[in-house]
Amino acid sequence: MVSICIIGDSHLSALKGGWDRLIEEYPGTTFTFFSAPNNQINGLRLANDRLVPGTDKLREHLMRTGGAPEIAPTYDVYIVYGLQLQIRHALRMFRRVRTAALKKPRKRKRAIRRSAKVARKTCAIKTLAKLRQCTRAPILLIATPYKPDDPAKPDRLFRKGKGEILKEIFDEMCNELSAKAKAIFVPQPEETIAPSRATTLAHLRSAREGDSTHMNADYGFIVVRHILEIAEAVSPAAS
Repeated sequence: MVSICIIGDSHLSALKGGWDRLIEEYPGTTFTFFSAPNNQINGLRLANDRLVPGTDKLREHLMRTGGAPEIAPTYDVYIVYGLQLQIRHALRMFRRVRTAALKKPRKRKRAIRRSAKVARKTCAIKTLAKLRQCTRAPILLIATPYKPDDPAKPDRLFRKGKGEILKEIFDEMCNELSAKAKAIFVPQPEETIAPSRATTLAHLRSAREGDSTHMNADYGFIVVRHILEIAEAVSPAAS
């Protein structure tokens, strides 16, 4: 039996929907979803080898979403999901930098270094550091999904074929930050990414309702299946 704990924000709704479709295929696996807004998750504190809420409001979020008032060090695998870690925030400083320049080794290293400086301030990386202090279990780091690929509103960050090189820089940066916490960075599955290096519109939850950020259960299904494959490979409990 493998127990998986996921700490994230509102983007976890897609993963919950995906897990609902897969749960019968994995009778020996449990998922616990702890979800709260980023400004609330930042209130997690380390106490007695576990993460405890620093506010009553955060405690309410943990109880409502995960069924417990704290995050214990007893799970087999942990996942830090979303929580401000996203390619647009980390790399928007390179919007006007030419693609050819970013392919040069020195420029690329500089880009990774500068984007890491931004990423370290995110709730995701802060939570990852706290989590590693209370458990030796495998931890996966997964970023917020890429912005949807909307032809009517193209993302200027990825124009002129810059998407591929920026994705490579972002992935390298996330890999480096994960390695420092002895965690594993899990990139967004390729089958959810359009040629422009944005998320395909088919995986957007509800553009009609004005939500151009959150993904649907189809997206969650793909991500959760990918998570399960990795969890079975890294968790001693799966053997």
